[in-house]
Amino acid sequence: MLTKTIELTKEERANFDEYLKKIGVTRYDDSRTIPEPWVKVDATQFFEWLQTYSPQYTEFRSVKRFTDDYPYTTSMHIYWFYKNGYAVHFDYRTRELLTWKLGCDHKMKEITQKEAKSQGLSHWGMHCHVYKCTVCGFVESFDSSG
Repeated sequence: MLTKTIELTKEERANFDEYLKKIGVTRYDDSRTIPEPWVKVDATQFFEWLQTYSPQYTEFRSVKRFTDDYPYTTSMHIYWFYKNGYAVHFDYRTRELLTWKLGCDHKMKEITQKEAKSQGLSHWGMHCHVYKCTVCGFVESFDSSG
C-alpha cells in the first residue's frame, strides 16, 4: 500500500487554522501532541457523527503520552467535522477503541435577527435559525421552512 504526505499550501493552511479557531481548538501544533481542548468519549458518539457527516479534514499523527491513565505513545487518526473533531485510536493491548472529542463543548444559544445583524452575521428571517456558542463564538444556522 502506498501512502503520500500532502503538504498544505499557505492558503490551505490559513483556511485550516481559521477552521480550528472557529470550532474552539485552543492548541494545535504539528508536534506529537493531541489538539486541545479534548475529552474522552464513547466511540458510539464518533460513529454517530461519521454516519451523518463527512469529515472536512483528516490527519494521522503519533502522539506522546498525554494523560496519566494512558501512558503510551500512540498513533491516532483525527477526523475534523464541521463543528468539532474526533481522535480515534485502537489500543491493541486492551482491544479497545479509544475516542476523544476535540474542540469546544459548544453551548448553543439562538440569536435574533437583530442580534445577528449587530454582529455582522446573516439571518434571513422567520424560517432561519442562527445559533451561536456562548463559549467560543462558533455560529451555525439552518432553514426550517422544509
